Amino acid sequence: MMPNWTVKQNIRKNKDFIEITIYNENMESQGIYARVFGLKNIANLVSQIKTKTCKYKYVEIMACPLGCLNGGGQIQIQKNTEKANDLIPKLKEIMTSQKVQMDNQYQNEQEMYLTQFKHVKNENNFQW
Repeated sequence: MMPNWTVKQNIRKNKDFIEITIYNENMESQGIYARVFGLKNIANLVSQIKTKTCKYKYVEIMACPLGCLNGGGQIQIQKNTEKANDLIPKLKEIMTSQKVQMDNQYQNEQEMYLTQFKHVKNENNFQW
């Protein structure tokens, strides 16, 4: 994330359809992204794509409501003493307490981008 940029989340129809907008220091939108969970919300997103009204640059999609937390394909709790909804705050706490690496710690990726992908059009004027 660039310095002084702002991230805002907006709940669309329900908590399983969230828009994330990133603004630069002048509060100009740099892109709208989405997290779409659950089959009904995915169907709504597909409708937007088909009608060419989808405004998202990137979408995270999971078929399960609440993002498949301990759902199908996930490791099951040994003893079913806690409900999945009760685990969400704990998961958020763990995720937000992790150290985030800054861009300058990714020298190998920067080198690869500059040498291998220099022909790729950079619509956002992203700089390493």
